[in-house]
Amino acid sequence: MSLIVNASDGTAFATVCNANFTEIESKLGPVAAAVITNKAMACAATTVDGALATANTLTSRGRAGSYIQVMVNGIQVTVGDGVKTKDCYFSGDGGTTARAIVDIVAGDSCYWMGSVAGYQLATTDTMDWNIS
Repeated sequence: MSLIVNASDGTAFATVCNANFTEIESKLGPVAAAVITNKAMACAATTVDGALATANTLTSRGRAGSYIQVMVNGIQVTVGDGVKTKDCYFSGDGGTTARAIVDIVAGDSCYWMGSVAGYQLATTDTMDWNIS
């Protein structure tokens, strides 16, 4: 059995030779579909910490335990893991509570901490959420 993963264009897909998904899942766990949404999203203009980073919400979480990477204009920023002391964080309650990365779910929003990142977002900025 061989599994080939290609993520050169920001998406991921798998090609399976001499195996089926049932066999792969029995060895590796559930195989999640590639998440190709939440890309090239327009950022909101932020002026204070904890402001909504984009009007978009997370459309798909991917498989349990996966990591969410945030990119602003193609540059990776640090995601808070249950804390508001990183460049950004995800929340499901309007930004009041920062979710732990493992607890982020579809429908959550991203909030920006400009004082931590060192800059505020503008409507000309774009944001991508990569799930791995």
